[in-house]
Amino acid sequence: MIGPNHQQVLVSIVEKKSKFMVMTKVENKTAALVATATIELLGPDKDHILTITADGGKEFAPHEKVTKALACDYIFCSARFLLVARAEPEHQ
Repeated sequence: MIGPNHQQVLVSIVEKKSKFMVMTKVENKTAALVATATIELLGPDKDHILTITADGGKEFAPHEKVTKALACDYIFCSARFLLVARAEPEHQ
């Protein structure tokens, strides 16, 4: 989620089955800030993280940094997956 005038970004991560959500605010949508936020959000629970699924946005480019820090896999989903996920109203 991006704030007015692209000033700040909300990084949110949702666990698919339980719908557990964590989020934090970062100053902008750079790949480095999003990767750092992801590691900080999931780090305390990294023993329970198996896979992260993300869209193909540029902000997820340093996925290797995240997978190394969290010892998990990283999957980029297709556009079809995004359409189905957006149809689910749980987090809208």
